Formats: sequence, C-alpha cells, structure tokens
Amino acid sequence: AEKDDTIYDRDTGYWLDFAKKSNWKTTVAFNGGHKQSEKMLNENSNNADLRGPFTQASWENILGEINFKIDSGHYKEGDQIMILVNSHGVLKDSNEVSHSVYVGQKGKGSVSLDQLKEIVQKTKEKKIKLALVDGSCFSGNIQNLKNGSACIISATGKDHV
Repeated sequence: AEKDDTIYDRDTGYWLDFAKKSNWKTTVAFNGGHKQSEKMLNENSNNADLRGPFTQASWENILGEINFKIDSGHYKEGDQIMILVNSHGVLKDSNEVSHSVYVGQKGKGSVSLDQLKEIVQKTKEKKIKLALVDGSCFSGNIQNLKNGSACIISATGKDHV
C-alpha cells in the first residue's frame, strides 16, 4: 500500500514556496498516489503546470518543450532556466556520462540525466543561464555535464547514496 506522503515532500514544499514567492513559471512532474503529497502539491503549486506522474514520457515531454523553447527563441540571452530533479538515484552505468533516476515507483523504470546534455550545450551557445539541481543519490555524477556555463548543484558525491 502507498504511504500518504513521500520523503520528498519537505523539499518539494520548500521549492514550491520559493517558486510562488518569486513568481517563477513552474512545470512539475510528481509521482501521485500519496494523499498528503498530492494535497500539498495542489494547494501550493501557485498555478504551476502540473504534469502528473514523473514518468519517462513526462520527462521527455518536458525536456522536449525546453529544447523547443530554446530553438524557437522563446528563451533569450540572459533568461534563466532551472531544472530540479528530486528522485531516487541510480548508480552510474558504464554507458552514461551522468546517471539515471527512477521514475514512477522505485524500481519501475528510470531515465538518464544524460538527456540534459543537449540543453546544457544549447543554453551555453545562446547565453541562457542554466541551473541543474540534482537532489538524488549518486547525483555527483551530474557534474560530468559541466561545460563552463551551467551552474550544476549535486546533493552527493559520484558514488554516494
């Protein structure tokens, strides 16, 4: 049975509060099935674009929209984009530059944060300010995406839970 909350609720609450106070345009994919978590998200999202569950499809859709907005000129030089990942991390495998995080319920699939490489490169070329925040286990591996432009923040070392 699903619990009413998740270990990510406190952090999610802080980020939602920050986004509300700063009037940031926010897109959120968040795993459902937790009554307290869903209530907190719905009450504190401040008109965020709620994408439902964090799945491979929602991840790829959100990244596709960011890429489209960069390519189309929607984001201009000096604009700011922050991508926050707060999920269970997966130890980097030999084919990855960074690492993966679980989507859905832990152990039910994952997405590679290597998919962020294109956004990191495009934002550098277009002089768009990018922050990547990875709060997952093994997040130190996201530092491998650095290119001298993006601000990349990780919660752990490369091989640490």
